[in-house]
This record gives sequence, structure tokens and C-alpha cells, in this order.
Amino acid sequence: MSKIQLPAVKPKQIPWNKGRLVGQKHPLLPKQVWAIRARLELAGNLRDLALFNLAIDSKLRGCDLVRLKVSDLVIGDRVRGISMHPELDADIAFGDQNAFEAWAQESARVKLALNILDGIRDRGEKALLFLEYKAAQRTKATGLAARYGLSSEPMIINGDVRGPKRQPMVGEFQAGAPGFDVMILSPRAAGVGLTITAANHVIHLSRWWNPAVEDQCNDRVYRIGQDKPVTVHVPLAVHPSYEGTSFDLKLDGLLQRKRALSHDLLAPPESRGDANELFSSVVSEAKEGNV
Repeated sequence: MSKIQLPAVKPKQIPWNKGRLVGQKHPLLPKQVWAIRARLELAGNLRDLALFNLAIDSKLRGCDLVRLKVSDLVIGDRVRGISMHPELDADIAFGDQNAFEAWAQESARVKLALNILDGIRDRGEKALLFLEYKAAQRTKATGLAARYGLSSEPMIINGDVRGPKRQPMVGEFQAGAPGFDVMILSPRAAGVGLTITAANHVIHLSRWWNPAVEDQCNDRVYRIGQDKPVTVHVPLAVHPSYEGTSFDLKLDGLLQRKRALSHDLLAPPESRGDANELFSSVVSEAKEGNV
């Protein structure tokens, strides 16, 4: 087989910095980072966008060539808020079910939560919905009243509700008629000090960084006086193309690791089951002729 010798490709223009020591490049500005990201995203160049984000992340973690702070790119808990819904403060009128359904369709996590509530409604049971964003709490309360034909909006307990006013609201929910009902609570403001055994379902629509806060929320229904099985629901939004890197999965893994670490630190170094397990293992191997 004959070989074709192709001519060498020579650059048409000599690089301006060839053979020169130009030193450290000037740092990127936040507006330049966002401009590059926007152009790559509009062009649909996902590979280069991922590489650029990886480069920025490595610069932030490893050196000071890019003089950026994490707060320049992510403000507060904006990422967690967007992961729940891109429009937290939608203005939905009471009884406008169509507007609420359209709002819900924009969030995979909200849609999953509604599917969970549909099943709870069909069984005639009650649920606590933990959600930290006040604007989304109001939107959710208005929409749930329209979707399920409730006579009034579900009660909301958050930081705006003073301590003395919370217990009467809980008492009203506890004494409510049998059948479906839901209460919306802030995980930090209402996650402790309340007993709400009328509900036997807990839905974590938004999650806090600390798993202990989440566990305290679960304990609102899992208390003395609870006579029904308790179910904890954690809806997760998983992108079909980026399953392993979806934010909800990353946050869930972080909480699981923190919860396991806390359990290992507090667990006793020995227990009664250790001796039983060791003895059973030795006896079983002896019977099989291995000892």
C-alpha cells in the first residue's frame, strides 16, 4: 500500500508571545467569566462549558490567578433555591389552579412532591411539607388549596410566626377533621419544639445542609402519640443527561455522609450484638468443618 506524504502544516501567523516571557496573565473579572459562560451555553457547546467551569473551580481551589470569590459566582443559597424551582416568588392568585399547575411544571422536584401529595390525599392522611423559602411557601399554600379544593390555604409556620402563636396553629391542625390536610413549615423555625402526630407523612421539598435539622423535622411526627406508620419523602430532581452530577444527588450524598459520620462518632465502641455476632460466626464455621 502506497503512503501519501502530506505537507507540513505551518501556522500562518507567528504567536505574539513566541520566545517571550510574558509573566502571569491578568486575572479574569466576574463579568468576563459570566460572558464566557453565556456564549458557550448559547452556542450549545456543553463540553467546553464543562471544561471552563472545571478550570474556574480549580483556580478558586488551588491558586489566585483568578481573583474571584465563591460569593462572586454563587450568592448565598441561590443554587439550592434554583434547584428547587427557578421562580420561587411566583404571584399566584387564590383558586387559580391553572397558574399553579404551570408553575409546578417548571420544577421536577415540585412535580414529584405533588405526586406524593396525591397519594396521601387518596389515602385520606395528613402531611407536613418542609420548605424554607417564604415566597415559595406562599405560592405552594395558594396552589395546594386550589389543586385539592381546600376551604382555606394550608397553615404556614415560619420565622414570621412568633412562638406563642405556633402552638394554637398546631392545636388546630391536630384537632382537624379526619382526612387529607397539609401544613407547610420552615425546617429551621418549626423543626423543634412541636408535636404534630396528626400527620404521618413528612416531605422535604427543600433540604438544609445539616442532616440533624432534617432529622428534627422528622421527629415532629415520630413522637409519643403517633398511631400510624410514618413515611419520610425526599423528592430528588435528577437530570437525565447528568444523573451522577445532579445537584440533588450531590446534596443527598453529602447529607448521608454527614449523618453516617455523626452516627459513628456517637455510637458506642462495643455493643451486646458484637459478642453474639462473633460467637455465631465461630459456631457456624465449626459446624462446617472450617475450624
